[in-house]
Amino acid sequence: MAAVEIPNSSLSFDQQLSVLLEQNACCVSPDGELIIGTQLREGYQPPTLSQLDNVRHVAFWLGEQGLGIFQAFCRSPWAEQIAWLRFGSSTDALGGGRDYASFVQAMQQSEWPALVGLSLGEVEHFQNTVGEFGQLGELSALLEQLANLQALAIHGHFELARPCHLPQLRELSVALCDEGGITDVGLSQLTVSNLLSCRLDSVEHLYIDLAESEIDGGYRIPSQCFSADQWPSLQELLINGEFRFSDQAKLLRSPIAQRPNLSRHLFGHAH
Repeated sequence: MAAVEIPNSSLSFDQQLSVLLEQNACCVSPDGELIIGTQLREGYQPPTLSQLDNVRHVAFWLGEQGLGIFQAFCRSPWAEQIAWLRFGSSTDALGGGRDYASFVQAMQQSEWPALVGLSLGEVEHFQNTVGEFGQLGELSALLEQLANLQALAIHGHFELARPCHLPQLRELSVALCDEGGITDVGLSQLTVSNLLSCRLDSVEHLYIDLAESEIDGGYRIPSQCFSADQWPSLQELLINGEFRFSDQAKLLRSPIAQRPNLSRHLFGHAH
């Protein structure tokens, strides 16, 4: 399917959605998620008005070109009812561009009282190919607004100006590149330190994969990660990346890594 005609960004969300519906570029997945920017496939259906009234999960797969409809979505009443939100691109490639900083800024202008799941910069795989993540910009201001968030997935390059407190978060996943892909853009030491220093009292599953990206001498791990008080609810821990060997050794000897019921995969090895 060729790239779609992107609707006029001055239209309302419902109007822009109608334009995409006319191009068969929206559908509802078998589990009820409204997907914007993908072609119809087996098991997926064109959305009906009654389905739209009950949608609580929405995904935007038009890449950077989907900014206009995403901004309209953020300004609409939908923002107050959505429980799960994903944005990025897909292997259908109906839209282009991977700079999502303006998507993050659009979310900051709205309130999301029902939002419990958020995936930023994702690549949805409808074919067996490797996707490419993009740029998300600074995230701490947005995350601090989302007190009810329970699941967060961050894909691609981002910045975190300060540690965040996410009291309800149970799962955090960070990936710099798509599985099988490569990246030559690493995170800053400040962002890695702030990420690992976030207060995540309820987190049960923590996955941080920095791939092959590195800084001179390797990333440092903040001292609080060696404390028994860090991540008190943790059940599964994966950290991968080019960290300093001395810090790797400290974390492997730390009270966190020694918890008997913790499933851990650290620095490329299961422990």
